Amino acid sequence: MKTASRPVTSPRQQRSVEARQRILDEALKQFSMAGFDGVSIRDIAAAVGMQHGALRYYFANKEQLWREAVLSMYQRQLEELQAPQGEDSLPIRERFRRFLCRYIRYSARHPEHARIILLESVQGSERLDWAAREVVRAQHQQMKPMMEALVREGLLPDVPVHVLIYGLAPLCYGPFVVAPEIRAAHGTDPFDARQVDLHSEMVCQLVLRQRADGPAQAAFQPDQTVLETPGTS
Repeated sequence: MKTASRPVTSPRQQRSVEARQRILDEALKQFSMAGFDGVSIRDIAAAVGMQHGALRYYFANKEQLWREAVLSMYQRQLEELQAPQGEDSLPIRERFRRFLCRYIRYSARHPEHARIILLESVQGSERLDWAAREVVRAQHQQMKPMMEALVREGLLPDVPVHVLIYGLAPLCYGPFVVAPEIRAAHGTDPFDARQVDLHSEMVCQLVLRQRADGPAQAAFQPDQTVLETPGTS
């Protein structure tokens, strides 16, 4: 009896996958800080220690790189916000509290997510229209059942789901987008683990009148490889 063969990844293939991911991560970092027009393929290639022509082996042009980087960003968000097994059996209020905490921690680990979309939203662009069509609408549709259940329970206002999402999301990611201002005005770092926990608690109290430190609420652990980039030097 024959067994199915497993795909074999050679060291060369693995290096290629890792190089591609380094390019995507660096692209997100630079696009989120300088915007699409403020970044060049050469800038990104230099930052990852790669020749300009070598980077084009992975991405034909800057437009393709931006789109692939944004797709990878939303995929990462989907994975990190995934509810753990068994959470669906909890009351809707507790499920939403835990979702809020996960989203706040995601936003602290990856402030480039909100920044890159906000920069595109300032002027509007075909890139933003593409992202809305390809990922944002589907993402909001996935959130719709939970939001509607919260409205039925009287936990959220009875307004359209997109109004709830665009009202709640900035409340969660806000401090991490304006981190340099917070440091300058108050001398505190919003990426500090304690500050992230305080922000989580504040949001949960505002939205649900409930503390954020319920069961299974672990202290925030920052991703140092990401948090070294957004204005921390």
